[in-house]
Amino acid sequence: MSSSNTGLPVRKRLDKPMKRALYLSNASLLESGEFSDITVTCGEQSWKLHKSILCPRSAFFRVAVKGNFWEGVTSTVKMEAAKLYLVKQVINYLYTGECQWKEFEKEQIVAQTEGVLLSCIKLAEYAHYLGLSDMEEYIGEHLRNHLSYTADEVQKSDVFGNGRAVPLSDKFLRNYITAAEEAFSSLDTVPLPNCREAFIKFVADTRYLVMLDGGFSETIKEVPELHEAIVQSMFDEGSPFLDMVSFNRPSECDVCEEALTVYATSSLVLPKESFTFCGDTL
Repeated sequence: MSSSNTGLPVRKRLDKPMKRALYLSNASLLESGEFSDITVTCGEQSWKLHKSILCPRSAFFRVAVKGNFWEGVTSTVKMEAAKLYLVKQVINYLYTGECQWKEFEKEQIVAQTEGVLLSCIKLAEYAHYLGLSDMEEYIGEHLRNHLSYTADEVQKSDVFGNGRAVPLSDKFLRNYITAAEEAFSSLDTVPLPNCREAFIKFVADTRYLVMLDGGFSETIKEVPELHEAIVQSMFDEGSPFLDMVSFNRPSECDVCEEALTVYATSSLVLPKESFTFCGDTL
């Protein structure tokens, strides 16, 4: 089959088993360095890699090895300006479609410098620099999953459903706001929509309980763009979702005195079980 416009074969999307097999093959090449035709270095570490894998996926590598640039002539790309942990994860992603998150988080915990959340944003920024938009999306998904553990704990701590969840720790608040500030500081120059969305969705994932936490509601004001985005997202979801915030909701309208009805649908996390309620049962 060919394209009616170009006469070239139509590229077919690989199904998951085929994609997995391809990534396993790539991982083997990454580990062995067989058939390599380009060297990438960062500090004292170097990798024997393959243009056929790097260039189709990264605009940076595609440009670097073309023409009469030093990189193209020597088939060597020095990534001296980047931190080693960023380069390692990018290379692993290019070959396997994944980051080594356990190793990544362990390195950040041991280093005790940026923290896991901020390091994820730094990695997303580096992916953007290298022209890897799909990697930014992947990092955003991981970031939301990472934050969901804390969101679940917040819900679980509200045992009686009265909005009295355990306040977030000062350490988490500082890590959250520092990373969010980095993510929102370059809205016009570095598009990180999926990473930014993870910080916004964290609030909804707690069932909005964190908005009743004075520490959290005050801290997010340090990043006006984040604060505005969170408030806007709450209204975008519609009043039924706002009604789910666990405080003393009025039972009737102050104007018409009609009983208020909740139509929202959401998931409620309790210490040992998860229940999903429709609006009619809330």
